[in-house]
Amino acid sequence: MGVTSARSPSLVCAENHSFDLSAKGYVNLLLPGQRKSAEPGYSKEMLQARRAMSKLGFFDPVCEAVADLIQRHSRLAAGSGVFDAGCGEGHIFSSVISRLRGSQGSHPDAIGLDISRQGIALACHRDHSIMWCVANLDRRLPFASGGFEILTNILAPSNVMEFRRVLRGSGLLVKVIPLDDHLVELRNALYERPRGHPLTAEATEAELGASFDVVQKRRLTYRRQVGASSLRDLVRMTPLFWKAKRERIEALETAGLPQVTVDLCAIAAIAR
Repeated sequence: MGVTSARSPSLVCAENHSFDLSAKGYVNLLLPGQRKSAEPGYSKEMLQARRAMSKLGFFDPVCEAVADLIQRHSRLAAGSGVFDAGCGEGHIFSSVISRLRGSQGSHPDAIGLDISRQGIALACHRDHSIMWCVANLDRRLPFASGGFEILTNILAPSNVMEFRRVLRGSGLLVKVIPLDDHLVELRNALYERPRGHPLTAEATEAELGASFDVVQKRRLTYRRQVGASSLRDLVRMTPLFWKAKRERIEALETAGLPQVTVDLCAIAAIAR
């Protein structure tokens, strides 16, 4: 199914199915059989915590790096299609698009997708210039083949075959993954035996292998101070919160956390 209209009150796919925009401005393309619960995806509490940390500038270097990689490795023009797979509550993607639109007169059309209806609702509230939609990233994406010049996938699951399908030839993928030291102070505080991140830049490059050529890898490592007012949001904005023991969370919020490390890798790859 490929969406052919993004500006009318409804979207019409290639098979002539119509999907109405919600009152908040997004379109729900998630079919009942594509969800495992009534509200799949991150919880509203987690999404609101992530939004709060984003507003404090926690992810600003990530937004700057992604926008810079796009400008270095693609030619943006009016009407260029930029798609974010796994946009969450939309802050990072909206910030990236704002940077692109503010440079060299670029005005790309932008679409953000996430499985969380609550996340997409928050995204709509922030930025009405982007088309936001609810859909399952693990399934066939609800877009026509070759419809996008640029695809971003930031701290979200991959679907490499579908990413390649919806990108045009020589289209650009920018993927951001966590590395071993990402939020290491938080992991050490919440878990007695914290696990490292399973992803590596090398493993991700191998996953992209048959469909993409990696043209640049950029490590993003920086530290942020954590004030008492933002610690609760920091704890709750990641999946680390899900399995942490209540006593560990309470102890951390009582003791405080002076700073936290952000350790990520941004990978730019060209579709073959």
